[in-house]
This record gives sequence, structure tokens and C-alpha cells, in this order.
Amino acid sequence: MSSLPLLFFLAFMVLEVRPAMAEPTSSADKTQTFQFQKDGDRSQRPETFNIEIKGRSDGPMYADPPGAFFPWRQTFYNNIAVSIENKGKEIVRNPWITKVGGVNFFSMDTILASLITPGMSDKEKARAIYELDQKNRFHDTPQNGDNLDPVKYYNVYGYGICGDDATALTALYQRAGLKTRAGWPMGHSTVEVFYDNAWRLLDGDLSAIALKEDNATIASEEDFARDPWLLARTHTYGFKNYSAWDANRDAFAAALQWYLGGRGRNHAGPTGHTMAFDLRPGEKITWLWEERRKPVGNLVLNPKRDFAGKHFHGCWEFELRKEAIESFRSGDRLVVPFKLPYPIVGAAIDLKGNPPAMKAASISRDGKNFTEANAEEWRKGIADDDWLKRLGLTRNEPPPYAIWFGFPLEAANAIPIRIKLDFQAAPKSLPQLTLGDNRFVYADASPQRDVEVIVKWRENHKNSPPNAPAPAPRSPAPDAKVRSDTVTFEWPACSDPDGDKIVDCQFVLSETPDCAHPLSSNFHALLSETAHKGATQFTAPQPGLLNPSQKYYWRVRARDEHDCWGPWSPIWSFEIEAPGAPQPADPEIDGKNRCVKLRWSPAATGAVVKQYRVYGSDYRGFAPHREPYQALGEVKNGEQKFIALPANFLFDADKPERVISLDDPQNVRAFYRIQGVDANGVAGGFSRQIELPGPVLLSREVIKLQPGQVRVPLSILSSAGRLANIDANGYSLATAFQDAWRVEMISPNRLETARREPACIWLAKPLEQGREVKARVKVSGASYYNREARKEFDLTLVGGGPGDWSAEPAKPPVKSRALLKMDFAQSSLEQDPKIKMEEPGFVLRAFDKQQALSLARLTEGDRGYARAAGALDLTDAEKENQAGVKGKIVVNFSLFWDNHERNCRHEIQLLQKDNQWTYLTVAPWNVVTIAQNVKGKGTVTQRSPVSFNYPYGELAPFRWEIGANGNHQVFQGDKLLFETKEMPGRDGFVRFRAAAIINHPNRGSMGFGPVTIEKIEE
Repeated sequence: MSSLPLLFFLAFMVLEVRPAMAEPTSSADKTQTFQFQKDGDRSQRPETFNIEIKGRSDGPMYADPPGAFFPWRQTFYNNIAVSIENKGKEIVRNPWITKVGGVNFFSMDTILASLITPGMSDKEKARAIYELDQKNRFHDTPQNGDNLDPVKYYNVYGYGICGDDATALTALYQRAGLKTRAGWPMGHSTVEVFYDNAWRLLDGDLSAIALKEDNATIASEEDFARDPWLLARTHTYGFKNYSAWDANRDAFAAALQWYLGGRGRNHAGPTGHTMAFDLRPGEKITWLWEERRKPVGNLVLNPKRDFAGKHFHGCWEFELRKEAIESFRSGDRLVVPFKLPYPIVGAAIDLKGNPPAMKAASISRDGKNFTEANAEEWRKGIADDDWLKRLGLTRNEPPPYAIWFGFPLEAANAIPIRIKLDFQAAPKSLPQLTLGDNRFVYADASPQRDVEVIVKWRENHKNSPPNAPAPAPRSPAPDAKVRSDTVTFEWPACSDPDGDKIVDCQFVLSETPDCAHPLSSNFHALLSETAHKGATQFTAPQPGLLNPSQKYYWRVRARDEHDCWGPWSPIWSFEIEAPGAPQPADPEIDGKNRCVKLRWSPAATGAVVKQYRVYGSDYRGFAPHREPYQALGEVKNGEQKFIALPANFLFDADKPERVISLDDPQNVRAFYRIQGVDANGVAGGFSRQIELPGPVLLSREVIKLQPGQVRVPLSILSSAGRLANIDANGYSLATAFQDAWRVEMISPNRLETARREPACIWLAKPLEQGREVKARVKVSGASYYNREARKEFDLTLVGGGPGDWSAEPAKPPVKSRALLKMDFAQSSLEQDPKIKMEEPGFVLRAFDKQQALSLARLTEGDRGYARAAGALDLTDAEKENQAGVKGKIVVNFSLFWDNHERNCRHEIQLLQKDNQWTYLTVAPWNVVTIAQNVKGKGTVTQRSPVSFNYPYGELAPFRWEIGANGNHQVFQGDKLLFETKEMPGRDGFVRFRAAAIINHPNRGSMGFGPVTIEKIEE
């Protein structure tokens, strides 16, 4: 996800500030040792061992349910440490410990083998992978690109933003044999998976699973783009830290989905990492359930967010002994290599012999270039930023997984030397101990082994978990049939055997009898993060989210004031008695009789409908409301502004059809939804969004003109746009993708002037009084959603006089063209795609002179390229003032980068002097400066470099270029001194390109301004 859209997410974040991990109430630490020996057995059979944990509560009871977006916390672990040490004389290859019944995170294949069983459907595979993701990550990024490999993602990090998560999920889906494609949301990154003959969006980063109108089928991104309400009615961003489940935030998430064009590209990242490693004789790895260092990477929200318990560390130890000296001799030094499956975040050296015998040791990340540190520094340990600095790394670069230590030959006199490395591990990937019997499997890939496994743990004998909720809920009763479309779930208050206060409850509703996962993200809640905080009840955030005649299953559990969760309640079931969602037919526009015909069918299941409610709006993705309501109108700089919107209920219908006159402005709408109501007044679910096929001409066939009238506007039914929009200026309501219509006179063609205006005819002359002219016009769509729509209509124009319509049309005034062309571009090094231009659609206005500048808009880009270009028109009178014309232009245009559209804004300061133009742009995007008739020497300067916090790597210094066909030189830094000997380019314009390299394996270059021509000399 790019930095600019990332700001949109951060603006909506409520930062989690939690206390550090609490001291557990536990008994004395316990240790158990296991010896595994084998000599020559090439079957490599795994060994099993058991640990029995006693006490009153265990680690998982103190863990937040993973919310994926916001960090979980766990305030107690039974585990202290688990170690594997090679006690033999041969290398042990790929030692690994897995808990029986848990996920084996060793490789992509073992992860999937833990999740997928024979006979699983593609739907079940996709959901199992998605649920694994939800339980093992949260939203933040190291900004180093190292967490894209799914094995690193879950074993090392456990955190990533949307692009990281989508890349890891893509790899797992594909390895499981599922088809995937990348989503195209604004300022966000997703992956869709294909099963049951359709694409589905399971948004891992926003923890959002949204259903279609049938309340059963997971929707696709295209479904959201056509009807954002499907996502706006769904809780997003997980169930933590969003009090009252703010519907406005869900509307914000829905606004991210917009794209309806071609798809097919995929996220791609590295997938070769495994947790394979070797243990040399005497070498030892220890996983520790504690934090020793800062988290890897330059985390976006660190240090404002509490990361206690979100990353753990381990210790890797190796003792250099005399018998191994010769194997590490390299020239005039001893070189000891290390290669770990985890990133190395620090090191220390213990000298057990005579310290003066070794005054220094050196370190390298390539085995060739070494950096020295003295013995005292190594004894204390080197870590965090100091560690990276000595390796020539920054936090925005991938951390080292391999290290070489160099010792002078005289260090042999200090033998033994113990080298200790710190590494980072993700807590959720480690085998966690729980109450009762824990069975583990140890395995390696060596024919010989002599290893020792040591497990250290603590037990909690002081705090008991809350009791399970009562066997029966208050409402709905077990197996009850509820006469409502909105169910309130209630259960008796839970108790605690220690008398502790109950501070939270977790609620889950599912369509499966085992309640293995929620039906959608609307039905998984922590009550402490909802409006029901402190209560023992939960109501779904929207009506109509459950289907009649379908059995649903739900359960709850309680948490005490020490963060300990109790056992789940029994799984209860119920059904609702309400009408199902009506099934609409395609609407029909009857132009001859000037009406709209709406027809629909009652749902196949559910209560019998007595009456239908019809809702309508000109907003795409509107939410049905019987009463006026408040909506999020704007978000800028983190500040929210709300606006009042009217109710959009139109009328009741006694039968499943309605004819609406085109002359009825109250009820003619671009979009409709239908809802059924039974004889008891119980309302059911809403139909899919019904969209009238445009263009719909609301003007009557005969149009009577006023005397002297030449401008004839046509009334055409138009969508007011999407309910929400996100662009470079933030979030706003009802500004995205409004309908626009072009009208073209077909006959008689000499009736119309050359002048163009949307949804309007301009006559060459006023029609004579009473003169009737039969005209035929073509109306075609000009905006995003209606650009393929077109129809022809017959009109009769009745003149109001005076005038002669048969006269030749007047010629428009001629404007001269100034010496300025502008070209704004965003490019990638990966390829130079073809350009497809549409007719001018954007307008720039020079506010000081009120002059217009038209832009051509790129409508389709291939992997990151866009252009907006135009020329400033000045009148002859204005051109006479050549002493100096100043102006300010504000440019609004669309930009495609990495196949995502950005709505951008530029502010341009203009100066015209001596028939030459220069200008300075102010905006965080690439700007290509173009000047006409440049011949000679000149200077291009970067005036004020933009600070750009890009989450995938650092920006290298700018590079500068002069454009095609001209002699040019490229300099690093902020300035380019150029010389052109020939007129560059066929159009006589020279182009200056400013670009910066992003240090990221899957990105090319990204350029941005502002730049200006500082000096031009002959």
C-alpha cells in the first residue's frame, strides 16, 4: 500500500495503548529434559514427548481473540523456553518441534498440511487459510519488504499491512491449488480467491467478510464496486478498539472499492523460505517467551502502539572449541559462519579463557567485508540500531539471516569462545503449552542424532477462569423461532469462582453447527468494544442480516478482570421468522408512455409478504432508511464532519410491481431497493440494488423554447454518484462518480453550433416563433459508471422567436495558444505501456486570470503510468502583456500507479515573461517540466524535496534527465545542468524528468516533484 493511502487508514485508527505484559501469578518454574538419539536410522522417524501442565488457568486463556487489524495481547504464558542442543559429533539437519493438533509452520507445505484435509472443498480450503491468517497477524509493517514470504510472515513477524498480507495469502491460496487475483481498491491492497464458480473477497487486513444480499454468499470486490452498501453494512477493521462498531468507518472502508475494469494480475512475492537450519556439534537454539530487542523493521505505528508480547526473541549459541579451529581457519583469521531461519537482531561473545588474548572480533554479513568491535563491546552485546549500523544496514532494509564472525588467529588462546545471537520470532508460531497433557513431535532430517530438548515452563495456581455461561440463554431460547429480522442475543450474567469481576464477553454466530468461524465479520464481537459494553447481550449492527428458515448457531464466553477467559457456553441454535429478500427483475423504461416499470418476486423462503416497502435514491450504494439520518460527510486531517441526509423510503406496494411516471420527481430514482413485510409487521431483508438502465430522458418529447433561446438543457436522470469517495484530499460524501451525459445532435446537423456543454444543445440561432423542428439526438454516458450507456431520442423543438434557424451558425472566437505545455506522469521502471487517451474531461482554471485549461485523461494504464496534459489558452489582449503574467492553476486529475487509480491535485505557480513560461509545482507526485523552444544551456533544480514516508523502502537520491532526442546528461543530487544542441522532440518541447529509486525488490522507480526550470541561456 502506498504512503498516501496509508494516511487514510491511520486517520481512522484508534491507537492501542495497553500496559506491558502483567506478571503472572504462578508457581516455581519447572524444567523437563528429553534425549533423542539415533545412529544410522535413515527413516528419520519423529520422536514424541509429553508435557503435563497443572494449575487453574493457562496461557491461551489470557490472550485476546486475534483481531487481525489491531494487535492482540496476551498477559500470561506457561512457556518460558524451549531449546534444542546438538550433543553429538555430527551435524543435525532441520531439527523442529511441533505440537500435535497445532499448525506446523516449518514451510508452506507443512502449514497447508496442518489446515487442509482430504475431501475439503475449495471453499473450505480458502476459509481455513483465511482463518489461519486472522489468528497469526496484525496491521503494521516493518517497511523492509522482508515479510512477504508467508513462512517469514507467520514465523518471524506476525505483522504486516494490507499489501504484505495480500501477498502472503496469495502464495498460500495458490499453493493450495486455488485461483487468485489481486484486488483494485483505492489506497488498500487485497486478494480475491475463486471457488464455487465465482470470485470472493476475504479481506485479511481489514478482517472483513461481507455477504451479498442473500446473506450467505461471500461477495467479490466487483460486487462492492457496483453496490458499496454490501460492504458499508459490514463491520470492518476487526472487533478491537472501535467502540460501538462505528458504521461511518464501515462506509469509509466501502469507499475504497471502486474499480470495474479488467482484472487478472496477481500479487507476487518470494516463497522460498523455510525454517530449515543445521545444528553443528555443541550448537543450541532456544526459543524464549520474552522480548529482548526492538521489533524488526521501522514499524509505522511504533512507538505509539503497545507492542508488549507481540514479538519474542530467541538465543542461538555456539561454542568455538580447539578441536574445530582448523575447520574455521581462513587466511589470517578464524571465520565462523552462522545461518538462521530467523533474522539476527543482536550478538554477544563470552570469553571463557584469557580475555587479553583477544582484543577484538569482527563481523560481516557477506563473509568478505568485516567490521571490528572490541572485546568489551562484544562482552556487553551489540543490538538494535547499533547492530544494524555495524552491518551497514538500516531498519528499512531486510535484516540479516546469515552472519560471519572473524577472529584473529591468536584468539585460539582464548578458547573456548561462546558466540550468542539474538533472533526474532512471532509468538503465535511457537508451540504453546496448555493445561493438561501436551503432546509434541520432534523430528530432523539426519541419519544420526544425539540431541537434547529442554522445556521450561511455569504454572498458574492462583487465578481460576470464569465459569461457563448458564446452559440456556435468555433469548433466543434454544431452537426457538424468532419473529424478527433483527435479533438481540441475551444470556445470564457469568460468575467467577474467585469472585473476580467479569469485564468482557466474546460473541460468535455461525452457519455451521460447530461454530468454527463467524458467518461474517458482523457476527464476531468483543462486547467491550461495542455499545453493549458491560452488558450480557448483543444486537447485530444492521437489520436484515439473517435469512428466514435457516438455522444459525451461536455461543459466548466471559473474561475476568485478570484478562482470563473462561470456557465457551454450549452452542445454541435458532431460526428467524421474517420475509426473505425480494428478487427483483430488470427494470423497464417505457419511453412512449413515459414510465418506469419495477417488478420483483417474493423470496422462495420466509414468511408470506403482505406489503412491500420501496426505497429509492440517486446515490449508488445507498443504505435504506425510513427516517432522516446522519452520515459521515467529510474527514480531513483526522477531523470528522457529519451531515444530515433525508429518509429514502418512497412508498408501500401491495403487489410485487409498481409503475412510476417519469413526471413523478419524488419517486423517479436512479436506484431502488425492495423490502417485504409480513402480516405481523415484521420486515425482512433488502433486495439487491436495482439500477435503472440509463440514459433516461426526463424531458418531454416537445420542448417549447423561450424567445431568443439558443441553449436547450435536457433533463436526464442522473446518479448523484457513490455515497463516499476517497482521494488525495481525504474522505467526502457523494462526490465520487457522478453521472455525466453528452448530447450530440444527429439531425438536422446544421441546427447545432460547434459549442459543447454536457446534457445541453446549443442552437446556432433562435427558432422563429411557432416553428417546429423535428430533431434526433444521441445521449451517451461520460462518467465512470455510465460511459458505455447510449441511446437516441426524438424531440420536437418549438421556436419562441425571433431569429432564423436556417442561417449559417456563427463561428466561435479564435483564441491564440500560449507557449506552455504541461505533462504530469507517474511511471515504473518495469515497462513502458501503451497510452489510451479519451476526449478532454478535466478542467484546470487559472484563478488569477480565470482562464481554462483542458486535460486529456488516461483511462486505462498498464502497470503504473498515467498522463494529464493540456495547453493554456490566452486571448490576444492578454498576450499583449509580455512583461510578466502571473497565475495560479489548480489541477485535479486521475493518476494510475501500479494499476490503482489515484485522484490527485497539483498547485502550479505560473510566470510568463518574454514569451517564455516557467512554473513550480507543489504536490507529492512526479512532475515532468516541459518548456518550448529551449536551445542552449540551462539549470533544473529540485526546489523543495517532498518528505515521503514510503512503507516499502527508502528513496535513493533524485536523478534527473532531459527528454527524448536531445543531448542530455544525468546528475545525482538536486540539480541538473543541461545543454541542448538540437530541438528535442517532434513537438518542439523539451522534457525534464525527476525520479527517485525505491529500494524494494518488487517496485521500480517512483518520481515526484516539485521541479522548475531555473535558467535558460542561448
